[in-house]
Amino acid sequence: MRNLDELYDATQVMEDTTLFCFFADNDPLSFNEAVTEEKWIEAMNEEIYAIEKNDTWKLTNLPENKKAIGVKWLYKTKKNAKGKCKDTKQD
Repeated sequence: MRNLDELYDATQVMEDTTLFCFFADNDPLSFNEAVTEEKWIEAMNEEIYAIEKNDTWKLTNLPENKKAIGVKWLYKTKKNAKGKCKDTKQD
């Protein structure tokens, strides 16, 4: 979770006005943030399981003179059309 200094550093100044938002349910911005919460660890494990189960990648040697592409985890809480978390029960 980001601290206040990080939030202020990420604000944008427009015509002498500073705009910023606070999100009570902000998602992790990095792997290091995500691994501090069990729900994200579980989500990452489920994703790796699905990749292995569906055989969508294979570990191999990189050909000579070729560069590997980067990979990045993205952390986003899924929400329904009303903005509620998908795992939240609604009345």
